Amino acid sequence: MRNPVSILMIVLMLFGLEACNTWSGLGKDVQDVGRRMEDAGERNHR
Repeated sequence: MRNPVSILMIVLMLFGLEACNTWSGLGKDVQDVGRRMEDAGERNHR
């Protein structure tokens, strides 16, 4: 029997990829998260 935590992680990753619809969509999502993190860092730094 496989580790239940590993199976759960795989299922969650698949749901995440399905939400993006394509690999380019995933790239856009990652860029958006990075941009938001930079903006939050700049606001907190001032």
